[in-house]
Amino acid sequence: MSGEGIKAPKREPVVAKEVPSGEEAPAPEGTERREAPEGLGSPPPAAGPKEFFLVEYVKEILRGVRWLRASPKPEQSTLKRVQKGLFRWSRGRKSRIGVVVVLGIVMMSYVIFSAQALNTQTLERPEPPGANNATWAGTGTVSEDGQSEVAITPPDAPFPGTFAHLTIVLTWTDEPASNPTVRNAPDNLGLNITAPDGRSWELAPVSNGRLMWSLEATGEPLGGENWQDWSVVVLGGTMGDEEPISGRPGPCLRCQVDNSNMYNVAADYSW
Repeated sequence: MSGEGIKAPKREPVVAKEVPSGEEAPAPEGTERREAPEGLGSPPPAAGPKEFFLVEYVKEILRGVRWLRASPKPEQSTLKRVQKGLFRWSRGRKSRIGVVVVLGIVMMSYVIFSAQALNTQTLERPEPPGANNATWAGTGTVSEDGQSEVAITPPDAPFPGTFAHLTIVLTWTDEPASNPTVRNAPDNLGLNITAPDGRSWELAPVSNGRLMWSLEATGEPLGGENWQDWSVVVLGGTMGDEEPISGRPGPCLRCQVDNSNMYNVAADYSW
């Protein structure tokens, strides 16, 4: 035997091959390339043109539906065992006690919350000023230099504690002349209004046939419990007599004397 020993066969060194970017490395010889199954666990597809989000959403739903349809179904024997276990549990003593306890808790909660709701005061949102509106009216006759208190109708007209606005209008019309040779001089009427707290407003008699008064103390309590606590008085001024159209001085035998006039009062108010 020579002293050289056993010589091993000479092997070429393994050199790594470069793979161009964007290409997959070739599989080793003798192996089969397999594609990853499509499903929820599959890698996302390569980035492409961005789609409308609703289209992507629909596609994801379809993928999930396909995955559910491909997933394995439970065995019939497993379902039967589960149903049998539930049926056996429902017939047990513990299950019946549990049902009774749950129903008792539900009924007790209903009673407690119902009693609490009955005893809880509901806070009503205050209405803004002017949200409510009402009217009243009055008629009558006033004599010359006299007074006539207005009878408010209806007597139970809504009465607020304070006003957003209050307007009272007095109107009247002169009587027509008794014959074509005379004319009727205008009648003068005025208005006096007194609130329950004692405040008073007066409009002197005028001859234009209309007087309007508006409350300036809106939003302030003026006292009283109803409209009968207010005083609305029509004042009679000079009542114009008939006079000849010619204007000649001296007695007028066909002229009539005017001593009174009818009036109408209307109130409009809100609170």
